[in-house]
Amino acid sequence: MNRVLGPDHPDTLTIRNDLAVWRGEAGDAAGAAATFTELLADHIRVLGPDHPHILRSRDNLARWRGEAETVAQQSTDFEQDQNVAVRGGLASQPSAALVAPIQLSSGPVSCSSTWCGHVR
Repeated sequence: MNRVLGPDHPDTLTIRNDLAVWRGEAGDAAGAAATFTELLADHIRVLGPDHPHILRSRDNLARWRGEAETVAQQSTDFEQDQNVAVRGGLASQPSAALVAPIQLSSGPVSCSSTWCGHVR
């Protein structure tokens, strides 16, 4: 893809992301973290520091750094994510899929699931 579309094409960046994930899943967490470090720099350069994909890239980098036992760096990545989210307005706009409506009821609650038995 790199040769055909170029290094900055969105499909090339997506494939690099996927390859880095699979590298980590195959057991090379340090290699995945190194790849995500390079990919994050390219994402920031191509998309800008406030693009939503940057949060995903930072999250992937933090995950694989964590898998490679570099926990100290994870907190720095988390703080940067929070700053990007606040600057980009993402913190004030929760995804509808992540926010479940809450319905209060004065009547009894019934549940047919076996899981509900553990909650009572």
